[in-house]
Amino acid sequence: MIEFGGLLGTAPVMKVNGASSVDFISRGGQIPAPIHSFKIKKIGEILSSI
Repeated sequence: MIEFGGLLGTAPVMKVNGASSVDFISRGGQIPAPIHSFKIKKIGEILSSI
């Protein structure tokens, strides 16, 4: 914790990531979007394609 004093008070300090940034730089600084779900075909769509 860091004490700023007065009205500012205190704040936690986060640890610094020690991993390499090579992959991040090779993507041009863009982070890929997360995968929310793998959608499975509905039974009706499967049966109609048979």
